[in-house]
Amino acid sequence: MKIALCVIAGDDCFEENIERMFESVKDKVDGVYISFNGTNTDVFERLQKTLSDKFKHGALAHAPWTNDFSVARNHSFKLAAEYSPDSDWLVYLDCDDVLPPETDFREAIAVAEENRAHQVYMRYDYKFDEAGEVLWHHMLPRAFRADMNWLWIYPCHENCVGPSGVRSVFSEMSISHFRGDEEPKRERNKKIVAHWYRTDPGDPRAVQMMGHEGFAEAEETRDKKLAKEVINIYREFINLIDTDDDDSYIANIQVGRLFRIAEQPSDALNTFLQGIKLRPEWPTAYCEIAETYVIHQHNELAIQWARLARKAGVRGVKTFAPIEEADYEQRPLMIEASALMSEGKFDEARDIYEQVLTLKPDDKMAHSMREQAIDMQKIKDEETDDPDSIRKELWGSEPDRSIAFLTADHFEEWDGQSLDEKGLGGTETAVIRIAREYRNAGWRVVIFGTPFKEGLDDDGIEWWKTRRWHPDEPFSVFVGVRIPEVFEAPMKAKKKYLWLH
Repeated sequence: MKIALCVIAGDDCFEENIERMFESVKDKVDGVYISFNGTNTDVFERLQKTLSDKFKHGALAHAPWTNDFSVARNHSFKLAAEYSPDSDWLVYLDCDDVLPPETDFREAIAVAEENRAHQVYMRYDYKFDEAGEVLWHHMLPRAFRADMNWLWIYPCHENCVGPSGVRSVFSEMSISHFRGDEEPKRERNKKIVAHWYRTDPGDPRAVQMMGHEGFAEAEETRDKKLAKEVINIYREFINLIDTDDDDSYIANIQVGRLFRIAEQPSDALNTFLQGIKLRPEWPTAYCEIAETYVIHQHNELAIQWARLARKAGVRGVKTFAPIEEADYEQRPLMIEASALMSEGKFDEARDIYEQVLTLKPDDKMAHSMREQAIDMQKIKDEETDDPDSIRKELWGSEPDRSIAFLTADHFEEWDGQSLDEKGLGGTETAVIRIAREYRNAGWRVVIFGTPFKEGLDDDGIEWWKTRRWHPDEPFSVFVGVRIPEVFEAPMKAKKKYLWLH
């Protein structure tokens, strides 16, 4: 079995650590064939010497850069065919890739030959944390039988296609990708994709890549207007492909995230729910719903969805779409712990962070948050005015001169400070103003809703989350604000009013 490695390289190939890549494939390929698209003759000569020093067989040839990766890939395959016509298989790597010690091209290809396959898909580990753990990966075709007519297509994020009847096998072996400085590559890719999108607007792949590039920019800038524009691009892509497609699922996830950037949480949640319908066994949509609830302080719902993510996620799904390993267990645990921290349940949060550390002992964020949870619990134990203590102390006080307003949960927090600083909707404004009048008259006043902070405000009004209301607490007056269903429960309030609007 003779294997030819095909590579494309530019002036930055040594900065991308091509020598490290060469070292990783030593004795695992029979020759290396490089299409060089740079303009620096010193780099070309150095690359030629490095190639001849490290490999007995190989070739290096120049091909001008045309802003099209598929052209460069095809040139590298052509070199292999020209200088090593007896090669049985072609494989390819980028300059910043590394073949792990346990990955063996020959072993993977032997399995393909046993199954009469023409190409081998391998896992591409594309992003790592500081401890070297894989954050996400996806499957890519990596080895190709040399006697087939292969063609690389697409100017960016290129694909290799073969003739009709191509058979594939999937290998569990992986290749590691270390991108280095991403900014120059992102700018280069953005220009290529934008030109591609303009010149071939009906190509689903062009539309998809335009969406991905736009998403990266919107995520970095948090630009609401841009987020809405990119949502439309992804919708254009989804309309061009089969809706029951893995890429459709990924586009759906990106749209939901963009709705969050655009501060449209309800639309984000509905979009993620559609994602669950598409791929109920993938954990990412569950995690995104949980995270959306955390952001908007619906912590109990966040905890439920985070736990569901851990139950729903099925490992080992074969897909070309990116799989974020953390979504199966680590991320849901971190979301649950974050929700518990927001609820002031620091001991429970600490226990969750310790679970994360059993999975990833070197996780710096989990270490830091665990220590923060311990410190916050100590402070809580020392404080006499923590929300739980205040709630217990004031429960049922002044039953003859007390009024409670029960409002529904909202995505956006609001309280008296909101009214004083930026204004509120009519109902919320009326509740606060009436509450202040009662408080000025010496009444105990309680508002159940979605406050920024629980406890007593500067006016002496109690603010609690809606879930803390209990029908057994005695009030002289209870007002249910647009929540008629609560009156089905027997209440100890003396007078009960439904505020319709």
